[in-house]
Amino acid sequence: MSDILRPDHNDLQQFFADAVGEVIAQHVASHGMDDVTAYLGGLLAAFAQTDRMFGLHDAEGKPLRSVIEMIAAGDVRLNAQSFEQERTAHKHLADYILFWSGVYPPHLERLQVEDVAFRLSYQSQGAASYAVVGSFDYPPHDAEAPTFLKLSEGFPEFVWALQVVARQIPLYAA
Repeated sequence: MSDILRPDHNDLQQFFADAVGEVIAQHVASHGMDDVTAYLGGLLAAFAQTDRMFGLHDAEGKPLRSVIEMIAAGDVRLNAQSFEQERTAHKHLADYILFWSGVYPPHLERLQVEDVAFRLSYQSQGAASYAVVGSFDYPPHDAEAPTFLKLSEGFPEFVWALQVVARQIPLYAA
C-alpha cells in the first residue's frame, strides 16, 4: 500500500476519492480506474496536511520547495543516493505537480516566474516522473507500478479531473 494511502485520513481520503471517481467515471474512463481514484483521493487528503507537500528534504534536512530542487533530488547522477531514493523523489515530484496543477494552478505559474532561467512543462515533468515511478515494476513496488503508469499516461486528464473537483468542493477560492 502506498504511503499516500495511510489509515489516519481514511474518511477524508474516501470523500476525495468519491469526488474524483465521479468525475473520472463521467469524463475520463468508465472503468479500470479504481486504483487511480483511490490514489488521487489519498493524494488530496495527504496534501491537505501542508507538511506533506514539502516531504522531500535536502542532506541537511531542509524541505525542498523548488521543483528544480526536487528534480535534482530524483537524479542518481546528482543527489539521489540510490534508485529507491530516485523513485521516492519522482513520486513526490509528480504528486506535487499533479496536486498544484489540479487544485491551484496559479501556484505553479508563480514558481515559473520566480525561476525564469529554467522553463519547464510541468505536465510533461509530472507525467515523466510518474513513468519513472511506474518503471519500478518489481517487489515491493510491482503491485502499484500499473497505477503510476496510468497516472503518467493520463496526466493531463487527471489534472483536469482535479480541477473539476477543486471547483466543485471548492478547494480554493479563485
